[in-house]
Amino acid sequence: MMRLRSWFAVVMLLGVAVAPSQAGFVLVTSRSNLGGNDQITWGSLGSDGTAVTNPYNISSSGGITATVSQATAGQFVRRDQGTSWNGNFAPNAQLLWSGGSNGPATIDFSNAVRITSAGMQIQRERFGAFVATIQALSAAGDVLATFDVKGVSNAGNNPALFVGIEATGGDSFDKLRFNVDGNDFAINEMDIIVQPLMTAPAPAALPLALLGVAALGGVGYFRRRSPAA
Repeated sequence: MMRLRSWFAVVMLLGVAVAPSQAGFVLVTSRSNLGGNDQITWGSLGSDGTAVTNPYNISSSGGITATVSQATAGQFVRRDQGTSWNGNFAPNAQLLWSGGSNGPATIDFSNAVRITSAGMQIQRERFGAFVATIQALSAAGDVLATFDVKGVSNAGNNPALFVGIEATGGDSFDKLRFNVDGNDFAINEMDIIVQPLMTAPAPAALPLALLGVAALGGVGYFRRRSPAA
């Protein structure tokens, strides 16, 4: 009886689910610090001046799908730095403009992957100081983290403000939302860190296996006693 009780205690302990730790989120302010392993670029949406439906689907360089939308009904527009956008991105950068709408815009990543970091450069259309807001969201739309970052919109060779979010503690997010205060904006390519989904055995698999070992141990115990019965 003591042996069976010991096995039962082990099974119960292993069957207890461990609550996930509360992960944190940190602001990333440079592309090099984000260190993405995949990227979403906007050139596939068409040439400079192409109107882009709201919402629309796009694939990353690595084949990850995402849906891009903005809160207003207006369309996005493709722009090229130095041609139809005279701002502070790198020369010839392929941009996505909110099309005169004041956002916010949201990128909803495929639920087939885990996104642990994402970020891009952003510029308000009107020159001057501005505040960019970036948020990490869950699949249900719950806000997991919010960062407000000060920037300056001007003309120049690639000083555009970079805003990104990194999930720490093994967590991830499903959506990235971004906006600037009081005006429409453009963004350049988005770098992301994609992690494969973690798979785990069925919760009952390990306890059942241990119960089977316990049962075999019990059979052996009774077999050893049977000749003396």
